[in-house]
Amino acid sequence: MNAARKIRKYLTRQGENDSLRVLLELAHALDGKQHFALERLYELDSEYFELGLELMRDWRLDRHRLARGKLVSLLSPTASEADERDAGA
Repeated sequence: MNAARKIRKYLTRQGENDSLRVLLELAHALDGKQHFALERLYELDSEYFELGLELMRDWRLDRHRLARGKLVSLLSPTASEADERDAGA
């Protein structure tokens, strides 16, 4: 399973938290070719830190093969998933 799918799975299971927010910001920065302060990754628990590294590896390997925005679309919940998450809260 690639990093984007793992992050999305975390989002659907546990909702957004500070660590996932950092990873989402990293994904958006990669997608938009924007700056991201890497020291923010060092502040994460090792599980999320490794997931951030995996996200960057996947992005580097896939950037020439994937259409622009695919990673972010994988991470963005669909309307029905958002409704399900809101209903469970």
